[in-house]
Amino acid sequence: MNNDIDLLQLQNAIIGSPKDLMSNSTEIENSFKQKSIRKIVELYTTCRANNRVYSSTYLALKDENPFVRVAAADLISKTGNANSFDYLFKALEDEDNRHVKQEIAQCINRLEARLTGLVYSEEYDDGVTLLDSLRKLTYTR
Repeated sequence: MNNDIDLLQLQNAIIGSPKDLMSNSTEIENSFKQKSIRKIVELYTTCRANNRVYSSTYLALKDENPFVRVAAADLISKTGNANSFDYLFKALEDEDNRHVKQEIAQCINRLEARLTGLVYSEEYDDGVTLLDSLRKLTYTR
C-alpha cells in the first residue's frame, strides 16, 4: 500500500475545483478550507517524515474542520503506538459527524491490525479511502 499522499488530490478533495470555489463558497469558507489544507499538509509532512505521531496530531482530532480530524486519525493509524488508542477512542466518543465517526472507527481497526501484526483487509472498509472520505465530507457539510 502506498503511504504517499497526492497533495493536489487532497486539495481537490477539500476545496473542489476552482470553478466550484468561485460559485459555491464565500471568502470566509475559502479561507477556512485553505487553513485546513495547510494543517493537513503540515500533519502529513511532519508525521511521515519522522514516522511518529506528535501532540499536534492528537490535538487535530478535536479540530473544528472534519477534514483535519479525519486526516489526524488516518495518520495516527499509520504511525501511532498502543497509547494512541486512548486518543482515537476519545475522539470516536466525542465525534458528532457520522462520516468522521466511521473513519475513526476504521482507523482504530487499522492501528490494531498494524500493531498486532494481523492482516487488515480494506474490504471491511467498503473500499473507503482517506480522499474518498474527504470528498464525501465536502459535499455533506
